[in-house]
Amino acid sequence: MTDPTLITVQAAIETIVVVIKQAAPIAVAVMSGGAQIDGIDDVPGLTDALAGKAAAVHGHAIANVTGLQGALDGKAASAHSHAVADVTDLQVELDGIGTALAGKSALGHGHAIADVTGLQGALDGKAASAHGHAIADVVGLPGVLDDIEATFGAVGTAIAGKSPLGHGHAIADVTGLQGVLDGKAAAAHDHAIEDVTGLQAELDGIDTALAGKSAVGHGHAIADVTGLQGALDGKAAAVHDHAIEDVTGLQAELDGIDTALAGKSAVGHGHAIANVTGLQAALDGKSAIGHGHVIADVTGLQTALDGKQPLDATLTAFAALTMSANKIVYATGPDAFALADLTAFARSLLDDADAATVRGTLGLGTAATQASGAFAAASHSHVIADVTGLQTAIDGKQPLDATLTALAGVTTSANKIIYSTAADTFTTADLSAYGRSLIDDADAATARTTWASAPPRPRRARPSRRRMPR
Repeated sequence: MTDPTLITVQAAIETIVVVIKQAAPIAVAVMSGGAQIDGIDDVPGLTDALAGKAAAVHGHAIANVTGLQGALDGKAASAHSHAVADVTDLQVELDGIGTALAGKSALGHGHAIADVTGLQGALDGKAASAHGHAIADVVGLPGVLDDIEATFGAVGTAIAGKSPLGHGHAIADVTGLQGVLDGKAAAAHDHAIEDVTGLQAELDGIDTALAGKSAVGHGHAIADVTGLQGALDGKAAAVHDHAIEDVTGLQAELDGIDTALAGKSAVGHGHAIANVTGLQAALDGKSAIGHGHVIADVTGLQTALDGKQPLDATLTAFAALTMSANKIVYATGPDAFALADLTAFARSLLDDADAATVRGTLGLGTAATQASGAFAAASHSHVIADVTGLQTAIDGKQPLDATLTALAGVTTSANKIIYSTAADTFTTADLSAYGRSLIDDADAATARTTWASAPPRPRRARPSRRRMPR
């Protein structure tokens, strides 16, 4: 039986050989004729053809696409909204929904049991949601349980002696497995070239085809390219100069320019006023740069000034304030002002017409109109008789007592008894159930009976008193 791993390796090698064979004729054809193509520039016309093309991955501005801007201008933004009025008949539909919903119950509403016809009767005939059944109450259940028990017993018997679901085998437990494995190569193994049939011949053929070829990245000296030195000798350097006489007709052009410029003024030149025809007369009819006018000389100026607020120190000081919300202006001196806070509540007082309205705004009752002497001082006292029912309430309370106060300070817990350690001083001691059974006995005879009924305590072994030999 052929090893699958060997077949896979052989197939991969054959694929590589086919690719190399297909590529070799192309490389030979390109390099035939003694000429080497080193790049795009060696293919006539290719550079010019590519220069007029856009890159494979390129973009366009909106303006470069005919009609695109107009089409976009006629579209709404991707994230836009509409008012209800912008959607045809939407308001009518919404109004219809409101009408339809009027008089309907809320989505999350409830009913009392009495509101649902027949519900109480149906519920009365049902068992409570948390109820139980004895096995005997369920028809056929005892028989089903007996069948299940018998079935599980049979399954247990069948499973006994079987291997667990997730079990393993040693190689020796599987007949013939060791022999099959011995005939296999390791999962990670190598092959020498001679182990692969025909591989050396294929590689030798590739070496023969590549022999005498230039490396992919190779160069040529100028002398290796036929006619290149002669072509370069007939060219000027990339950075070169020309004398005027080297350029046909240039000297004649320059001489013509000099002739045309002869007798001309410099670009930056000036003229005296007298040299400019009519300039002095024009200037004589003009006012000086720094001249003035009376108000009457300016048409409409007096009317405009009459409509303005006269300058006033009070208004100037007022205008210097920086106003903001909830502020009021107050004077701090002659033509001096400042701002103070004015809350909405303060404004509600300022607009009240009289004192009664102010008391209403403040929530004051008639007591606010009384003289201060009509009320008791904040710190005052009463005798018990002044407070209705106080004496009766005091009579119904436990009188203060040092013993009770000391008892109230004791912290108790289960199986504890309180006892005194001094006058008005108490603490707790343990009191077991057996101890409680003794202290409730009416007399000594009953206590002896309680004692006799208790289980005997184990006796401790007494040490031996044997005499030591003298």
